[in-house]
Amino acid sequence: MAIEQYKKVIKIKPEYSYAHYNMGCAYISMGKYSKAKYELYAATDLKNTEPDFHYNLALVLKKLNKEKEAKKYLEYYNKLMEQTYVQGNNF
Repeated sequence: MAIEQYKKVIKIKPEYSYAHYNMGCAYISMGKYSKAKYELYAATDLKNTEPDFHYNLALVLKKLNKEKEAKKYLEYYNKLMEQTYVQGNNF
């Protein structure tokens, strides 16, 4: 049911990265990793600075045995998290 709602949102606003991300997460919970990969790629293409997008894409790629690509997205996730931590601690 959630996937159908996300599809409606994307049809109205295809550039809404969080709809793609949430649909990707729904596909992950269903074990549909190829479909999740497609939506998570769309989410990262639309908003490249959201750490969770990269983390979940890395997870999906690992499930699909794409270790090298998964590592790339995990490294980018770590970089984004480090930047977030540093920015949050600027006194």
